[in-house]
Amino acid sequence: NGAGKTTTMRTIFGLVNPDTGTVTYRGDAIDHDVRLRFGYMPEQRGLYPRMKIVDQLTYFGRLHGMEKEGAAAAANGWLDRLGLADRAGSRLEELSHGNQQRVQLAAALVHDPELLVLDEPTNGVDPVSRRDFWRILYELVRRGVGDPERLAIGGHSYGAFMTANLLAHSDLFAAGIARSGAYNRTLAPFGFQREERTYWDAPEVYYTMSPFMHADKINEPILLVHGDADNNSGTYPMQSERMYAALKGHGATTRLVMLPEESHGYRARESVMHMLWEMDRWLDKYVKNRQEEEKETRP
Repeated sequence: NGAGKTTTMRTIFGLVNPDTGTVTYRGDAIDHDVRLRFGYMPEQRGLYPRMKIVDQLTYFGRLHGMEKEGAAAAANGWLDRLGLADRAGSRLEELSHGNQQRVQLAAALVHDPELLVLDEPTNGVDPVSRRDFWRILYELVRRGVGDPERLAIGGHSYGAFMTANLLAHSDLFAAGIARSGAYNRTLAPFGFQREERTYWDAPEVYYTMSPFMHADKINEPILLVHGDADNNSGTYPMQSERMYAALKGHGATTRLVMLPEESHGYRARESVMHMLWEMDRWLDKYVKNRQEEEKETRP
């Protein structure tokens, strides 16, 4: 929330010009030709509502230097893989929100990018679509777009809750970053997200969905960040403090960073810059430069 994730992505793609500094890819400055090899799925949809989806996917392919026939073939191929072959001639505005997200993903993939940047790709989609998204992304990993041994997961608030749960219940990621999360749902017992039942009505739900209760299963490095003045009722600083204590007690690789005088969203320049430094260092150590011997073997 306001930390600059989307701004960073937009800077990579030349949509925002940085006041200072440069963005490089494999050691070289990023220019127009380099960006043609990138794929970008923005959080806010950048498609044409009244244009047929196969036509606009073909158009996006051509913008990335593809020939018309090749772009059309790739567009139809991705629509088929995403379960939208029968809607190729439909206008975008005729599709459901979830299917529009599928088209947005296809637009990022149609030119077979060598670098893929996704800004909350599964935001607002149903569980089936989310599963399909991850299936396709791991197919891209198999092709070499990403390294399956060097994937990280991170999030803020409910995203932190998701991060801790994914690390507890899967081995998909090398490390995680969780910011201002709620890890013990029993500390907010009167409902969360779409769960309207209280803890006393459904204690098993609160227990099962709390990553704090599964801290002994988290065997990947996890960085916890929290504002020490967080007054959001579900994410008091105690949530990260107790989660950190549970992780350390079970021998996990973890670090807790408390940002002074910050609430649920971080505002001070010093706080944001320090948070980015912590995240960069964590990813460098446990993802980018990860060593197999560092991999945690704790059960």
